[in-house]
Amino acid sequence: MPICEDVGADTKMQIPVCLSIVFCLACALPAQRPAFTAPGNPAYYRMKKVTIVDEHGFERPLLALSLLIPADWQFHGAVQYAKAAGCHANLFQVTFRAASPDGKLALELFPGNTWQWADDAGAVRLMQSSNRQLAQSGYKGCDIMPPLAAGEFLKQTVLPAVRREARVAAIEPMPEIAREVQQQLQQAQAAAAQRGIQVRTRGDAGRARLAYDVNGQAMEEWVTAVTYSSAVTGPAFNMGRMGQTLFYTCAAEGVFGLRAPRGQLEASEKLFLMMLSTVRLDPEWHGRVMQVIANMQATDTKGAADRSRIITQSGKDIGNIIHQTYENKKQSDERVAQGFSQYIRGVETYRNPSTGETVDLSNQYGHAWAGNNGEYILSDSANFDPNVAVRGNWTRLEQVKR
Repeated sequence: MPICEDVGADTKMQIPVCLSIVFCLACALPAQRPAFTAPGNPAYYRMKKVTIVDEHGFERPLLALSLLIPADWQFHGAVQYAKAAGCHANLFQVTFRAASPDGKLALELFPGNTWQWADDAGAVRLMQSSNRQLAQSGYKGCDIMPPLAAGEFLKQTVLPAVRREARVAAIEPMPEIAREVQQQLQQAQAAAAQRGIQVRTRGDAGRARLAYDVNGQAMEEWVTAVTYSSAVTGPAFNMGRMGQTLFYTCAAEGVFGLRAPRGQLEASEKLFLMMLSTVRLDPEWHGRVMQVIANMQATDTKGAADRSRIITQSGKDIGNIIHQTYENKKQSDERVAQGFSQYIRGVETYRNPSTGETVDLSNQYGHAWAGNNGEYILSDSANFDPNVAVRGNWTRLEQVKR
């Protein structure tokens, strides 16, 4: 999950944007029958909170991310920092895997990516030259490749890396999510135009349906992605030719794997939706990461200013264009986050009357209870009582009216 931003831009809004895509994908999953049913009782989910702690990014461990998963599932997550990130957008990745006790059902978060492109071949060569210079110093720059639709990004980048053994049964569009993404990007484009900034935006959402075997068991999986790009006009850099071209900043987020035994994928969607809707970033960790990125960008900005005194005018121009691309992408991403703030979450806020604490839980159910062990139970039946059906001490939660 990259920060969705790079050198030369204020990135304070970027991590929430990435998670907005997470929640957006969650709400795209149609509600189906629940995965857990207690014999003789209405369906219910028993969930527990799991966390990812950033062990190495700061002077002390910090909570980075949390979500709810079924109480008997296993979970592993991590924050990984790139050792030599010349592309600040990909400085860190948050990944996780949650799996049922038998390993047949699983939810995974894979790394996203941010990359660059230009329609002008000369500009692309300058980007490639910059990456080679970074590589000589032990750094990896942003990938350089054209804007990609979600399905193409999955086929070209994600699946060869994480599901090489799988057969791609279909590449399926996610039109509802694509429309929401594109609508918000268009609003951002219009807002930028009012400030005299001309930017072109494009977004897409899709998923690949996979088939493969795990220990002799036939499995199916959706791997999802949202891709989006912003482009600004700048000078072309072909020798002897004057003109203009488009410079792109592109990103992919919401790269999830949703796995179930063959024939059970659709029936498991509601469970996946519930888990995805509870993903939350810790605000303290978020703020600390943003400060690190801001410091790195300040250093790079000074270095670029120093280098501009000795490089060619073309080099200065392309640097300014890339800087403007990132600034405009930031504005697009902020509007996406604002527009999705309600639509994508798919949750209701509940209050524990005994403690006053609040928690966001899936809005697919109208009834929730909290246990003393940090677990939660959700049900769609007003007559269901976990104190009888599940045993233990469960407190009914109250919906917070907005």
